Amino acid sequence: IKKAMSSDDMYSQLFTQLQSHHESGSGSGCGAGEDDESGDDEDAGKDANS
Repeated sequence: IKKAMSSDDMYSQLFTQLQSHHESGSGSGCGAGEDDESGDDEDAGKDANS
C-alpha cells in the first residue's frame, strides 16, 4: 500500500506541477518561467555549439 501511495503521490505532484506550470506561465511565470528558460537555454546552447 505504501508503494502504491508513493507512486500516486509522485504522479499527483507531477500532474499538479505541470498544471500550475501552464497556469502560472500566463500570470506570474516567475519560478516557472525561470525554470523553463534555463532548460531551453541549456538545450539551445548545446545545439548551437554542436
